[in-house]
Amino acid sequence: MKITKKKPLRPRGRTDEKRQSAKDAIRDAYANGPQREVQIIPAKRDLETGQPQKKLRVCAYCRVSTDEDTQASSYCLKIEELQREGHGYKKIATMLDLPLNTVKSYIRRHPVTTTSTASVTGCLNCGAPLLQKPGKKEKKFCSDRCRMAWWNAHPERVNRKAFYVATCAHCGQEFQSYGNKGRKYCSRLCFNQARRKGEQG
Repeated sequence: MKITKKKPLRPRGRTDEKRQSAKDAIRDAYANGPQREVQIIPAKRDLETGQPQKKLRVCAYCRVSTDEDTQASSYCLKIEELQREGHGYKKIATMLDLPLNTVKSYIRRHPVTTTSTASVTGCLNCGAPLLQKPGKKEKKFCSDRCRMAWWNAHPERVNRKAFYVATCAHCGQEFQSYGNKGRKYCSRLCFNQARRKGEQG
């Protein structure tokens, strides 16, 4: 095997003719058979001189590609297999060394059908059927309109815990305040009267 070493490129880069000739050489090498010549392309020179060079830890990586259809489908099958095992997007992308967006888009376009059976329940407000997926939070309403209508009709079902007992600063009557520990007045009327009294005094 013949090994040739190219000259380092100038900082301003190559011309369009040199780029095209390099592309043609690569196409000819792969079109006419296995490449028998290895070219060593040096790194580009740093335009800023005098700067300390950082040492990076690198490793060699090699992937074998073929022209067969199974090459493209192997990743698809592996993604589906890992998804059935319960792995998430990031875990699958890391294990297969694929971009995260690629894994997300493939899973969204090709959802995996699980063997577990999903249950069907009804909307609490209108009774419309709701498909409950395993591993997901249980749905109670078919839409936001039904959810708001049901909760407005059943205020006693609200699990309110932030109740505070206070005394009105104007009338002295004891009242309950929900969610506001520092409330001073029991009503808007007392608030307005107290403000007028303070302005007159």
